[in-house]
Amino acid sequence: MFLAKYSETTSVPTFLSETNNIQLFPNPTTTTINLSIENPNEVSAIQVYDLMGKVVYQDAHFVLQYSINNSPTIQLPLLPDGIYTLKVLSSKSVECKQFVIKH
Repeated sequence: MFLAKYSETTSVPTFLSETNNIQLFPNPTTTTINLSIENPNEVSAIQVYDLMGKVVYQDAHFVLQYSINNSPTIQLPLLPDGIYTLKVLSSKSVECKQFVIKH
């Protein structure tokens, strides 16, 4: 996992320590990812990429559904089996986590 902060003047990433402490579960999953985000108010967008780098899910306003246990969830019912990267963007950092979909 890596985190990057982009400079406003150069757009060059500076790698940081964890700031949002993001967890995703279950991993592997079939269709639903549950998230645990330490500072959810700082998150500005969430994206999911396949191994080819194509965006397969995007939530540009961080409007997620919540599960019964009050964790934000992402529904990905149409994605085929494979390895994906969850990218969480905030005003302070970019954090990426990999997960597996297996039906």
